[in-house]
Amino acid sequence: MSGKKKIVNIQNLPRIIFALLFVAFLNVWLIVSLINHGPALAQDLSAAIREAKNLGELKTNLIVFEGKLGENSWGKTKFIDAYAYLQRLMGKEETDNFWAVRDLNGTLSFASFYPYDIPDVEECARRTWRLKASVEKKGTRVFFINSPARYVRNKFEFSPGLPYEDNNYLQDAFLYHLQRYGIDYVDIRTIMSKYTGILPEDYFFRTDHHWRVETAFEVFTDIISWMEDFYKLDLDPGGFYRDRDNYNYRTYHNAFLGSMGRRTGANFSGFDDFTVIWPRFDAETDITFDARFLEEDKTWSSRGTITGVLMYPFCLSTEDPYMVDFYAVYQGGLKPSDKIINHKNPGGPKLLLIRDSYMLPLGVFMAPMFSEIHMIWPLNDEVQIDIESYLEENTFDVIIIEMYERNLHLKSFYFFPDPLE
Repeated sequence: MSGKKKIVNIQNLPRIIFALLFVAFLNVWLIVSLINHGPALAQDLSAAIREAKNLGELKTNLIVFEGKLGENSWGKTKFIDAYAYLQRLMGKEETDNFWAVRDLNGTLSFASFYPYDIPDVEECARRTWRLKASVEKKGTRVFFINSPARYVRNKFEFSPGLPYEDNNYLQDAFLYHLQRYGIDYVDIRTIMSKYTGILPEDYFFRTDHHWRVETAFEVFTDIISWMEDFYKLDLDPGGFYRDRDNYNYRTYHNAFLGSMGRRTGANFSGFDDFTVIWPRFDAETDITFDARFLEEDKTWSSRGTITGVLMYPFCLSTEDPYMVDFYAVYQGGLKPSDKIINHKNPGGPKLLLIRDSYMLPLGVFMAPMFSEIHMIWPLNDEVQIDIESYLEENTFDVIIIEMYERNLHLKSFYFFPDPLE
């Protein structure tokens, strides 16, 4: 009836206030961004259009311009934090259209409304078998490290209805096929319960998809012990390198904003403690680190101690948590390929790691026990290493393949796609 007044549902009032505040802030942010960077951005856009010779180049140039637009936006991190703060005011436990959710302890997890498809995992196992078959005649051992899923069953609790991601079933399927093809593997999930002083909810950072460095060190000790037991390798007979007392520890409290937190905003995720572990015996080490960077496929080489060449302390800056990644203190982060040469152990075994970023700290911890450690990151889009040719040119005692749960797909296992002759 026309005479009736519309009554605003008081339950919707916080949502209305949130929407108004967000729109107001967005407009202010856009205006200030244009004032500060408008002329430069206009020149970049003009150059992107002018220099394009065809539609393909135009599309590429506009993608590059879009990246500059994001980089030059004034108050970008302030915008992220303001948005995160408004979400917390609203009592929301999901963010960015369910990109991530928070459990009842405040830990971020990826969200998923449906399980991932699993048909690819058998082909991933088959390609791993082909890799193993290609190097067996050289006496090379091949095994897979199954890192734990971020979600630990029966240890994480979410509010009813939140679509959290549980990829344990995906890992189970992959390990099943590895077993069918006779591939050795270490399932870290089955041994983590014995880790001293680390609770399941603390295996991973709250704001980052990586496991904590303390967890990585425990995994390192298990992997070395496993290789000694099953492959009879003489890696650390006295247990010196696995002794926690032979390492330094420093914790940066409430200082680390992980990869997930940098996207959701610190006001939504909070901060993490970050513990750095490095050897007390560092002065006795002599390492060469060869690294291939992304920019123009450049190679960089340096020689020194483990902390001098394999660790990057500038990554531990606390000035702007959005601009640094503490986790990259180990090896400076992922690069297409790296090589560690241990001049103190020239007669030791040679190791190839086909891995993702989970193995960055393990590569540093393992350095004293091998003569060489070669590392390949298969998911780099700019520089892809021909692994089949690499294995023809190099001989290894051990090859370790490690991919965390979200990387169990064919893009990570691009090697040996065809049957062996």
